[in-house]
Amino acid sequence: GKIAVADFVCPTEEARTQFAPNYTVWMDTIKEGRFADTNAIFETPTHVDYHVKEWFKDTHAELMKVVTNYIARNKSV
Repeated sequence: GKIAVADFVCPTEEARTQFAPNYTVWMDTIKEGRFADTNAIFETPTHVDYHVKEWFKDTHAELMKVVTNYIARNKSV
């Protein structure tokens, strides 16, 4: 009954598949990262449950809505 949030760069579809997330939030807030090798292999996600395209003044509050929606959606599971 707990939720874990993993915050990391997962640049390829294969890596995302291996992680096997239940819910994916894509923080698409920068044009490129600080590491050229990661930028070179980055693949746009094919499945995203929630897409953040820019930072909000209250990004944490926006993401709490995502968590609340996820919990509500999975209560009957």
